[in-house]
Amino acid sequence: MKPFPKAVLYVLGSILVIVAILFASRLANAGGSKAPKVGEPPSHRKPASGAAVYKVPNNFTLKSCADVFAAAKKLKGSTAACSDGKGTWDLKGGILDGVNQKGDGGQNENQENLASVRLKLIIRNGFVRNTKNGLTLYAVGSGVERLTFTHVGEDALATTRGAYDITIKDCEFIGREGNDKQIQLNEAKGARIVGNLIFGTVTGMRIGDSNTTAVSEVAEVGNNRFVDVDTAYHVSKITVKELTASKYDNVKTEWKFANGGKRK
Repeated sequence: MKPFPKAVLYVLGSILVIVAILFASRLANAGGSKAPKVGEPPSHRKPASGAAVYKVPNNFTLKSCADVFAAAKKLKGSTAACSDGKGTWDLKGGILDGVNQKGDGGQNENQENLASVRLKLIIRNGFVRNTKNGLTLYAVGSGVERLTFTHVGEDALATTRGAYDITIKDCEFIGREGNDKQIQLNEAKGARIVGNLIFGTVTGMRIGDSNTTAVSEVAEVGNNRFVDVDTAYHVSKITVKELTASKYDNVKTEWKFANGGKRK
């Protein structure tokens, strides 16, 4: 058998190189994005020794001031103020624990929410852990301030249609290897997301959804810090106004846009 001519071998070698490159590229893109290697979390708030814990029940819903007052009694030391369907719940360093919620803490979208907040309520000053599918805001003007989320499953925090003008301020979202996303704003009109730490996740914030938002609507972000994240901001069919620059450490993509989403 005669050996192949050098020209033929060169062509075959080139084809093999091209195939290898295409195959590697396909593998890199298979299954969507993957979070960078997650290291130790940056410095963040931790509960005090002996902090009060409320293991919230299944189908935990806050839809009236009576619900808020009842929940505050369950978390020792926390305080609530509420009237006319709007109020605040100060956890006073206590912990809301979703260990009883249905789900395995993985990436299944159908896991049980930690809580469904259906009135204008600001929850602040405490800790949230074991969120299978997130604390979900349904009402205009609701939000969270100075909460630290740990042991996050599918999402830490989410909004649904009609939850305009929400606030996410000075919170910490401490993810883990393979965590999908921390903040999922299906409704984002008038949202203000400032001063937060997002660690260890594929997507830090998904802002806007093609079914609930419009490019003419505006959400605001500023001074957020992303650490060990694949995509920091994913913006879909909405305009995001950046008030002040965010900080990025081991972040693959700072901004990603879809369905006409944009930044100004």
